[in-house]
Amino acid sequence: MNKCKRFAKFNLLCNILSTLLIKYCMRFNFLLILIIVCFLFSCRTQRYIYAPSTPSIPYFQQKGDSKLSVIYSEGGNGTNNLNQQIIIPTKQRNNGVDLQAAYAITNHIAIMFNNYNRNETDTYGKIGNLYDTSTINYKRNIIELGVGYYLALNKRKTITYNIYGGVGLGKFSITENGIDKTLLPYNRYNTNNIIKYFIQNSFNFMSSEYVKLALGGRVSFVNYGSNNTSYTTSELEYFHLNKIENNTLLFFEPMLNMQLGIPQVNWIKIEGSIAFCSSPPTSYPASRGFNASVGLTIDVPKIFSKK
Repeated sequence: MNKCKRFAKFNLLCNILSTLLIKYCMRFNFLLILIIVCFLFSCRTQRYIYAPSTPSIPYFQQKGDSKLSVIYSEGGNGTNNLNQQIIIPTKQRNNGVDLQAAYAITNHIAIMFNNYNRNETDTYGKIGNLYDTSTINYKRNIIELGVGYYLALNKRKTITYNIYGGVGLGKFSITENGIDKTLLPYNRYNTNNIIKYFIQNSFNFMSSEYVKLALGGRVSFVNYGSNNTSYTTSELEYFHLNKIENNTLLFFEPMLNMQLGIPQVNWIKIEGSIAFCSSPPTSYPASRGFNASVGLTIDVPKIFSKK
C-alpha cells in the first residue's frame, strides 16, 4: 500500500514537472521566434560607400631606394559597425588590382603614387530588401599622390618611423538592377566624384634583406561630391545616400604589411597586407570592414645595379 502511495506521489511530481517544462519551452520558443522576426524586419540591405585601400609601405633607409608594386586585393563584404544590422548577400564579389610607386628623393624625404581600383558585386534576395531581388555593382577608382618623412630609430637603420600625407582624386559609383516589389524590372545608379585627404604612419622592422614587417594606420578624410543619381528621394533617404552628398567623412584604417625576399634576387619581394576600416555613424551608409592583398614589389635601381 505504501509503495502504491509513493508511486502515485512520484507520478504526480513527474506530471507537474512535465507541465512546467512544456510551458517553459513554449514561452522560450515564442520568445525565440519573436526575436528572429524582429531581427529580420529590422535588418536591411546596405549600400557601401567606402572600402579600405591597400596600404603602401615603402621600406626606405636611404636616398635612391624605390618601390614599384602590383597588388591584387580581396575585400570584406560586411561592415564592422555592430549597430548596423545588415543582410548578408547571397552572392558576393569584391576584388581589384592596385599599382603603387614610391621613391626616396633624400635620406629622409620620399614621394609616393597609388592607383586604387575596386570592382564589387552584392546580390540580395527578398529578406530585408527594399526590392524583390537586387544585384548591386560598385566601382571605386582613386589616384593618390603623397609626400613623406622617414627616420631611422637605430644605428643599423633596421627600425624606421614613417609618416606620409597626401591627396587623392577619383570616383565612386553604384549601379544596380533587379526586380521591384511589383515584380517589374528596375535600374538605379548613383555616382560621386571623390577628393580624399590622408595621413598615414608606420613603424617598419627590417630584420634582414628578406624579411620586413610594418605596423601602422591611415586616417582618411573623404569628400563626396554631388549625387548624380536615378534613385528617388525616398530611396536615397532609405539607403542614407542623401547624407554623403557634398559631405566629408572620416575613416580609420589600421594596417599590417609584410615583405618576403627571394635569396639572390634582392630586387623583388613578395608583399602581403591586411587593412581594417572603421564605419561611419549608424545613420550613414556602411563601409567595407577589411581588405587583404598580395602582390610583387620591385626595387628598380637594384635591377640595373646587378648588371
